[in-house]
Amino acid sequence: MLNTRTMEMYLGVKKTSLILYVVLGKGWGEKKPWKRALVQIGLDMLSMKGTEDLVTKKVDEEYMYWWTDEGETIFSLVDTSTLSMKSEVAGIVVRDKNGKVVPSPPPMEQHHLGFRFFRYSQVSEDLFGAYRNMYLAFEHLLSSKHPKGKELEVQWLSRALNLVSDELNLDSIANASEKNSVEFIIDEVYRNARLPLFHAKNGKLFFTPANELADEEATLNSLALLSQIVTKMASKWFRTRRMGSWFNEKIFEEQYPKMFENAIGGFSASSVNCVEWSEIGLDHDVFTSGKEFPLSYDCNLHGKKQPNLKGRIKLNPALNTKIKTVTIRNDESLLIGGAVDSLLELDGIEWFEHTCLLKTYQGGQPRSLFHR
Repeated sequence: MLNTRTMEMYLGVKKTSLILYVVLGKGWGEKKPWKRALVQIGLDMLSMKGTEDLVTKKVDEEYMYWWTDEGETIFSLVDTSTLSMKSEVAGIVVRDKNGKVVPSPPPMEQHHLGFRFFRYSQVSEDLFGAYRNMYLAFEHLLSSKHPKGKELEVQWLSRALNLVSDELNLDSIANASEKNSVEFIIDEVYRNARLPLFHAKNGKLFFTPANELADEEATLNSLALLSQIVTKMASKWFRTRRMGSWFNEKIFEEQYPKMFENAIGGFSASSVNCVEWSEIGLDHDVFTSGKEFPLSYDCNLHGKKQPNLKGRIKLNPALNTKIKTVTIRNDESLLIGGAVDSLLELDGIEWFEHTCLLKTYQGGQPRSLFHR
């Protein structure tokens, strides 16, 4: 067992089961959400003392916490369901007058070393690391077309981007409304992300890993824009086109309420485990033994946009309720199913609360979901 203590919390890490737990002071709970930065401070201390070097994954997507309110203990389980969207890209077949297929010559694709940075951005588990590599891909590709002279970095960016603006159709990529596209891109990918991610001078703006959600949201937005520019560069300049499809996530998210309005019984919590969710039938013990409780949909969580399903069930604290899986189904099939790593034994707990965060993933587009 590894542990450390600060003024606001006690942090322990159970190495055998890779569980990290935090004991907070009085006043913390549902009305005063715990700051995830506290966990990172504890892990920083463990690392600097030479105890262990650890990193969290999905800390905002999968966690448990419990608190006491008016003499009753509430246990809350939070997890995430990711809906991946991807479609096959249609091909074009050319035939001659006799109906025979005319083979199309393959494009003469050309490699560029900037693609290496792009690939490392795609395989990174860390958002900030992914952005740094994507920016290096952008920088290397752009400078190979228009090298930097004896000028400031921002001056070179402005000059080079203006020279390629029409060729890459930056107006459609940037979609800027109040300023020209080049200035918008420089603000988004350079001033608002590149500078705070490549520097950490005291007194200046910089992004600290696993610290502020606002920093990560800004980086994600900049990464989406930067990825579009890089893939357009590869396609236009080196005939290397990324094949993929795109879905309007906003329209998809608007369907969430309809998707779950016919869920039978809402959530169902069971002590029975399930290994192969894709093969489960409605007669499985996960369903027949489950305790059902109503769920509600909300497009926001803690004041921020985050589609989610939430429900709560009253427990008998004397029965030591056990929970391994939580599911949602309709009258035809399973909609969402998930299992915790270790069986939850809720001895002395009056309420069990479950929140399922809903996220969408563009399967054919450059990476946008990261574990860290």
